[in-house]
Amino acid sequence: MERSLEIQLIVYGITLEEPYKGQLFAVKKCKVISSGKSVPDCVQFDYKISVKADPSVCEQHYINRIVPREIDLFLQSLSLLSRCPSHLIRDKATLDGVAVKPVIQQCLPSLYNLAEMFNRGKFTPSGLSISPPRDFWDLLENIIFSYRQRTDDVSRRLALALRWFKKGSDELNNSDRLVAFWISFNALYANIQINNKRRSERESIEKYILSNTDLIMAQRYANNHKKLLNDLSQFPIELKGGRKITQELADLLSSSSQNYIEIGKTTVLTIYGIRNNLFHGDYDPDSEDEQKHIATAEYLLSPLISELIIKEMTGKPLPKTIVFPRILKGLI
Repeated sequence: MERSLEIQLIVYGITLEEPYKGQLFAVKKCKVISSGKSVPDCVQFDYKISVKADPSVCEQHYINRIVPREIDLFLQSLSLLSRCPSHLIRDKATLDGVAVKPVIQQCLPSLYNLAEMFNRGKFTPSGLSISPPRDFWDLLENIIFSYRQRTDDVSRRLALALRWFKKGSDELNNSDRLVAFWISFNALYANIQINNKRRSERESIEKYILSNTDLIMAQRYANNHKKLLNDLSQFPIELKGGRKITQELADLLSSSSQNYIEIGKTTVLTIYGIRNNLFHGDYDPDSEDEQKHIATAEYLLSPLISELIIKEMTGKPLPKTIVFPRILKGLI
């Protein structure tokens, strides 16, 4: 037995050239007034889906569980494609045509809490909103639809990765973004076993990348980020034991026969070295060079993790024609 759930979301941080209407949701511009002033870059999503009934629990418990979960899925999927701040200002829902509101709000605030700023009448600087093309919305629909067909085991496995990716997307500081995106990635490669034995974190990272990155994905990634990959290869980053990982990356990038999957793996290991320095307090927050390390690592990590999560959500890699431009400017 299924029930009809309709959710209306007002989201800040998106500009829209023209309305969109698909099978799962419609999106249109929305006028929001706060403290007598019009808030720019707000859109309204009307999201309509069928959800499984659960007669084993009381109605309010069911509502508290289902409504926040579906709101989270929508916003987290949006963040995977945009990788930029976009925040829920207001929501309302109807279940089988009857208005409902969760008593327990399970949508935890993001690290960068724009909703709180909205309530105080303050907003992010101009120029931080995204302006997605139509195929962005088509892809978002496909991701949500495909994921909702997956098993509960897949949902449980990806819950932490999705939550932390959304947190990373909502941050404006490069260090905070890198921390959140790495935790999201860690949720993907955690518990990797090699020959039925738990191995080191570095081995788990290598195993995950080699097992989940296909040639099309790796080639697209390398071609879309040539300059930043070259910049990354010039940083003085070493791994434990004195392994000169950036020299390995430089050699791969300069090779006449490009091994794209090895480039992807070595890039992630280089970012792992930067992550270690950041996590263990070895970076000087006042050093421009070291801040560039962090910004470059974050910029390179987020699109790769986004595509890996989407691949696990849908059960298949994205088409060759998909491009992931960085819409948000000014963070690097």
